[in-house]
Amino acid sequence: MSPDTFYRQIEAARQQLEALAQSAKDSADPRALVVETLEELSTALEELHVAAEQMRQQSEELAATRQSIEEQRQRYQALFELAPDGYLVTDSEGVIREANRAAMSLLGVHQEFLVGKPLVVFVAEEAREAYHKRLTQMRRDATPAQDWQVILQTREGEPFPASLTVAPVRDVGGRMVGLGWLVRDISQRKEAEDVLRSMSTADELTRLHNRRGFFTLAPHFLKMADRNREAAFLLFADVDGLKSINDTLGHSVGDRALTTIAHILKKTFRQSDILARMGGDEFAVLALDTPVTSAERVMARLQESLDRHNAKSSPRLSLSLGMARYDHEHRHSVKELLARADARMYEQKRGKRGERVPGEE
Repeated sequence: MSPDTFYRQIEAARQQLEALAQSAKDSADPRALVVETLEELSTALEELHVAAEQMRQQSEELAATRQSIEEQRQRYQALFELAPDGYLVTDSEGVIREANRAAMSLLGVHQEFLVGKPLVVFVAEEAREAYHKRLTQMRRDATPAQDWQVILQTREGEPFPASLTVAPVRDVGGRMVGLGWLVRDISQRKEAEDVLRSMSTADELTRLHNRRGFFTLAPHFLKMADRNREAAFLLFADVDGLKSINDTLGHSVGDRALTTIAHILKKTFRQSDILARMGGDEFAVLALDTPVTSAERVMARLQESLDRHNAKSSPRLSLSLGMARYDHEHRHSVKELLARADARMYEQKRGKRGERVPGEE
């Protein structure tokens, strides 16, 4: 029973009493009126008693409901606080209203300093423009975001990669009144991805790029050269006599020969150049062609390094080389450059057939 119903019953009983009082004034037989009055009062009191019992039951039910809601709130708060991932609740503008312990730990801020701060202050400066655009879109469309990868930073300015899952918080009318944020530090995931990426694009033996890595990086290298109006060259190298080394001295010695060539290439070229083992006994290098690092000078340094190695170590190592240039007059694709350099390498190799190069057929 609602309070309004109860009050209406009380008002009805009061009106009945007033009517009986008026009847008593007008009645010629007061005793009959007393009996009637007592019966009316008894009925009214019984109705009030029933109503009071209903209200007591409703009050107990309401108290039980309130206790249940409070228990659920406490369970939610415990889950919120003890969750292993960071949880934030912000208003629709991205100002933090609630934060759990994991979020405070991730951002390196105590709760009293975190609540009331715009979340953007914990976004790395270079990522803030993209953050504002995405937040504006979510506010406009009221759409969630899954695995939104952003560089966040701690209070001390230490950056870390984070994955954000964001969902609208709505009121009972369905209006968006805020945003719920799940924040995960994905540093380990990124490191694992880097390892896998490295494994998929690196040659296991020499730790140079493999063929896939070369064809992934080379187009970007040439675009950068175009942007800076710089020339480049592609050097293709084949290890002479590797088959003979493997057949006569063993594959372990052949592998050591390949790692030695890789080491010499690393010493000869710059760290920014792209060095790759293309497979078997073939290597490729993509480098800038500048007065200091011209193709001719680099090839001369490469030969000097091979000569120094051969003077003190065995087996003797030799390379057949082919080179193709890339500049504003020779804008070839990576495959075209590789084909040209490969053809010129074989021209040199054919020219060596009269020389005594170990393993040369």
